[in-house]
Amino acid sequence: MSCSNPISSVSEWISALPNPTHKMYEALCMEETAETMAAFTVTDGIERDQQKANFTNALLEYSSLLRQHGELQISIDDRHELLDGHLDCAWVHLCAALVILGKEPWRLQQAWARLHKANVEDKQIDGAFVLDAGGKVVKPAGWQPPNYDDLFPPVVETPEHIEIGPADIT
Repeated sequence: MSCSNPISSVSEWISALPNPTHKMYEALCMEETAETMAAFTVTDGIERDQQKANFTNALLEYSSLLRQHGELQISIDDRHELLDGHLDCAWVHLCAALVILGKEPWRLQQAWARLHKANVEDKQIDGAFVLDAGGKVVKPAGWQPPNYDDLFPPVVETPEHIEIGPADIT
């Protein structure tokens, strides 16, 4: 059943996994940050491709090391900052997604429902997830990422840049 509510969606995901670990999710946060960085370019007149590649590769390497070999140590005193940081990131990421989708909440709800379907429903085999040695869910053969093409607002091109948003924004 597709779910457009992020809290319900991640709760369903976590409850379906046999042993989700904090270490795995910290590693996945780094991995997803690297994927996000790879999707955009800063244009400030300075060549930044190598800096971006170095940072992205460092995040992916650290993520892999943490998942495979590292021990995650968090003191009781750090829990508040860690939780606040994750909630702030969730907030900022959802805001960024909403802006990309033209600031129309229905688009974000639809996008989340498709993400939920692809991540929770379509990754299960016979009602269960298959995990790799590190505890990460393995995508089954034939799995497809969600298609968001029809959710994006029209793109308005100007001589200087491409603006993402409703057609009346210049």
